[in-house]
Amino acid sequence: MRDPVEFLFNVRDPEGAVRDAAEATMREVVGRHTVDDVLTDAKDKIQLEAQETLQAILDAYKTGVSIEYVKLQDVYPPAQVIDAFRDVASAREDRERLKNEAEAYANDVLPKARGEAKKLVNEAQAYRESQIQRAQGDAARFLALLKEYRRARDVTRKRLYLDAMRDILSNAKLVLAEPQKGAGVVPLLPLGSWNTGEKN
Repeated sequence: MRDPVEFLFNVRDPEGAVRDAAEATMREVVGRHTVDDVLTDAKDKIQLEAQETLQAILDAYKTGVSIEYVKLQDVYPPAQVIDAFRDVASAREDRERLKNEAEAYANDVLPKARGEAKKLVNEAQAYRESQIQRAQGDAARFLALLKEYRRARDVTRKRLYLDAMRDILSNAKLVLAEPQKGAGVVPLLPLGSWNTGEKN
């Protein structure tokens, strides 16, 4: 009670006046906000606005009453629309759950994808470097051969020919016999495996 004189002499029914002013105040304050605010997020803000508005009304009527605080305890939608509100609340919970699941999936997949992409980039760069080094090595060998070829053409040409023949014949299953020395020898050849390409 702020002013006992006003409380005793200016208002016939102080409790009824406070109740009527409180109901009018709540209708006005709640009407300025969305239902979601009233049911969830903005209760503190609404309580403060209601306290200030109610105090202004009671002061205007000189009731002598002081409002210490307004507290919204249980806020329910009207009975006619309670099922719709439950559906909305359920949809909001589903939205939050799906959002959390999507964020968890993104937090799982994105690092893996980034890691895989980095691995592929690193492999491509390593392959590029190996190809460059191989090409540089081939070019250096060719230039060295060219230098030797210019100095001694016949020797270099013969060496290249012999190297090529060695590479080709080192994997061949072939036996060469001189006609004079091998005249009395009957070779045992695995003709079946020669025809099919099998190796002994």
